[in-house]
Amino acid sequence: FFPDEVIAETEKLNDEVDENTLHNRKDFRDLLTITIDPQTAKDYDDAISLVTNKGGYVLYVHIADVSYYIRTDSILFNEAVTRGNSFYFPRSVIPMLPERISNKICSLRPDEDKLTLTVKTEFDKLLNIKDQSVCESVIRSSARLTYEEVDNLFDGKKHEIPQEIASMLQELRKISQELTKRRYDLGYIPFNMPDTDFEYDEEGNIINIHNSRETESHKLIENCMLLANEYTAKLLNKKADKAIYRVHEDPDEAAVEKISKLLNYYKVKYKKNQKTQKLIQGLLLAMPNNDYHRVFDPLILRSMKKARYDTIPVGHFGLAMKNYTHFTSPIRRICDLAVHHLIRYHIWQQKEGYNLKSRNLQDIADNASERELLADNAERETATQFKKLFMKDKIGEVFSALIVNMNNNNIIVELDDIPVSGIIPLSSIEDDHYNFYAVYMELIGKRGKRVFRLLDRLTVKLERIDFDLTFSIVEKRKK
Repeated sequence: FFPDEVIAETEKLNDEVDENTLHNRKDFRDLLTITIDPQTAKDYDDAISLVTNKGGYVLYVHIADVSYYIRTDSILFNEAVTRGNSFYFPRSVIPMLPERISNKICSLRPDEDKLTLTVKTEFDKLLNIKDQSVCESVIRSSARLTYEEVDNLFDGKKHEIPQEIASMLQELRKISQELTKRRYDLGYIPFNMPDTDFEYDEEGNIINIHNSRETESHKLIENCMLLANEYTAKLLNKKADKAIYRVHEDPDEAAVEKISKLLNYYKVKYKKNQKTQKLIQGLLLAMPNNDYHRVFDPLILRSMKKARYDTIPVGHFGLAMKNYTHFTSPIRRICDLAVHHLIRYHIWQQKEGYNLKSRNLQDIADNASERELLADNAERETATQFKKLFMKDKIGEVFSALIVNMNNNNIIVELDDIPVSGIIPLSSIEDDHYNFYAVYMELIGKRGKRVFRLLDRLTVKLERIDFDLTFSIVEKRKK
């Protein structure tokens, strides 16, 4: 995957943390520190610690210090800039950095000394932020936990998490819940878009597909990372003449009005005449059941602009933040790594090896945005092909499905029991000729006035698999 000169430079890196390395670093190795990641993860680039004291809480967010090993004048940094980010596919990864760095030297593996950058947040007892700071540090992770293990703890199910760590997690849970509430108050947009997980047998064949949704453990980690990202963005905005930010511009008013009108037609009750953030948040929170989320969350998301990287901090609409950047994933995203270099140069005045002034930061930001879009499309297409592979022996079978979208040519359905989508060509519905009304997303038959709408549930049969999964209607049921 990597050129020889990149591998050669990687092999020269010292993977030992010695006393010379620890000069001027805060030593947090005695803190109880954990990582929480997916079961299959191999690169752990963030860890957390929590200390409770008389005044309140101190939260430590430790991020792998990739910038210590990869300076701006290195071949490795140039390679990372070119790649932009890691690409994640079912059962495989195209990494931004060589495995020796991403999975070994910089990965915050348990019971190993690791170099980190730490954002320290001090809260009072009411969880108001008293102070924040960022420093070079060294940690020693106490445990590698998975989201599933932490959710079992929170749900009162059987788990094997040691009591000291379990107690810390319960305190972190309370903090996370309060932070979530405050973000909602500011206008945070709560999309609940599931990822697709594939299960395999020992030979690598797909044996099952299911959706995974964000759980409380995911939200806990997200809230910790948001704190660190927002703080570093504010710091750079104040201290640096130019930096890289994660931005998400406000949606067009016409797009918001269109989606609001559509949801109103489908009887979603929400408060009107609010600022755009609160309006969209209200639409999402007003969904009466999961079928509505399956249909309308993707439509609302597509009506909004796409988040990207820029050197101008125009704010992040979806997160309801004026200043935001990506700081917490330097192993897999170039902009996070660049932000680490910017902190070293502008905040700590470390000039040698961390100067990005010779580079066009806007070019790095633009390339990262383009590579992210490429990765999203490639990952989506790969998932689609895997789904087709899973469904190939199910041609002729009958399924329950939900109408999730439509256009002049097709009804788009999503199966209820398997998270795959497909089309019903209008040309295959022979009882009438149907006209498509885009404003209300419905199809009305010319003669019989039969109507197909979003949220209608159909019984469908898988007819064939080519560019799409193509279904036919077995019968139509009322909502």
